[in-house]
Amino acid sequence: MIYTNAHIFDTERLICRPFLPSDAEDMFRNWVADPDVQNEYGEPVYTDISQVNALLEEYTRGAKSKYRWAVIEKSSGENIGQIAFCRMWKECQTAEVEYCIGSRFQGRGYAGEVLAGLIRYAFAHTDVEKLEAYHRAANSRSGRVLAKSAMHITDTVQRFAREGIAPEDEVCYCIGKNEYYKLRKELSLMGELHIIDHPLVQHKISLLRDKNTGTKEFRELVSEIAMFICYEATRDLPLKEIELETPIAVAKTKVISGKKLAIVPILRAGLGMVDGVTSLVPAAKIGHIGIFRDPDSKGAVQYYSKMPEDISEREVIIVDPMLATGNSATAAITEIKKLGVSNIKFMCIIASPEGVKAVTTAHPDVDVYTGVIDEGLNEDKYIVPGVGDAGDRIFGTK
Repeated sequence: MIYTNAHIFDTERLICRPFLPSDAEDMFRNWVADPDVQNEYGEPVYTDISQVNALLEEYTRGAKSKYRWAVIEKSSGENIGQIAFCRMWKECQTAEVEYCIGSRFQGRGYAGEVLAGLIRYAFAHTDVEKLEAYHRAANSRSGRVLAKSAMHITDTVQRFAREGIAPEDEVCYCIGKNEYYKLRKELSLMGELHIIDHPLVQHKISLLRDKNTGTKEFRELVSEIAMFICYEATRDLPLKEIELETPIAVAKTKVISGKKLAIVPILRAGLGMVDGVTSLVPAAKIGHIGIFRDPDSKGAVQYYSKMPEDISEREVIIVDPMLATGNSATAAITEIKKLGVSNIKFMCIIASPEGVKAVTTAHPDVDVYTGVIDEGLNEDKYIVPGVGDAGDRIFGTK
């Protein structure tokens, strides 16, 4: 396999470059000494910096260096992991991808971002025609990363046995160059589905589901979960560097660079999420859109809309605890777009597959953030198992 351009690539938040001897300390601190990362990655745990230096000798010389990249976080400059072609088959122009991200940096979307970057780089700058990647069947999170990068399942196999441990099922994903370029235009227009599977979010959603949870606690849980999900939905806010004086010294540090936000709850249940969101972004302006579900047609009926005057200049996050049929969310997004808004995200706590499909089909440029995707809808178009009527439980009206 050959290069046709420089052996370096970057993404929005990451730089991927060859390993350097100076990477040893970051590697030791961030991932190679972490049993959770290394065991999942299938590599030994390093207990001594001299072992890491020896590993770097392999990574900076010979065949292992050519298709192996250090993953560097742009904001901190730290080495947070690696991505590589761990196996290559020249006769069929196929490469197998492996990657790992340090525990402190997981949950930020970095794995999917670096994988998508490598796929783009490989098909543009090497003669690879097909990429494969494997994950342990027990690790569904890795499967979601691969699927989000447009790779698809081809097989489940048992390849390797670790010492004293029987072989595990591994799921193979792949994508071909022709398939990638066919999908690229469509994918570039699509928003992403973000499932916030943080343990605290999942724990609080379980409490939310309990029919014995009272109105006060239910309302508090909705607000708390909204805050956690908003934390992820605002992860891409741009930063700028400023200089200020601490009690000890002058420091260069980062602040949000003035991007304007607006929060738009879908009335009435969406109001329950507003306090949680504004606790993180108190300067955000708040619009309101009233939509109810017609009891007969189950369609969305708009009855109210009041937005900040400068809404067209703002990034808008629409909030509603439940994404059921998707009709209300789709209608709200359509209304916001009519006002000239180009950057919209939709945030909910529980979604149905039908609702996600409806929103992403009607508005493929809108990212959807949710805590969980449930089984589906019942005949009354309520999410199953869901939480019942979120509005009634927030306001104690039934």
